[in-house]
Amino acid sequence: MALQQYDSLSDHAVTHLARQALLQYPSDVQGNLHLLCRSENATFVVQANSHRYALRVHRENYHSRKSIEG
Repeated sequence: MALQQYDSLSDHAVTHLARQALLQYPSDVQGNLHLLCRSENATFVVQANSHRYALRVHRENYHSRKSIEG
């Protein structure tokens, strides 16, 4: 299987995707989103209700769904 080793999304675009993903979680963990770093994934810090969470957006075709869930 050939994997794509590049990411053509801007920080703005990947942050938009992260905001859309965050909407899929319960409202008590939705909060301020801050891009922490980008490598093979984009990692965000979510600050919500005095708690901090990590949200990771995986680059398309980089990891299989099974490896992400495992």
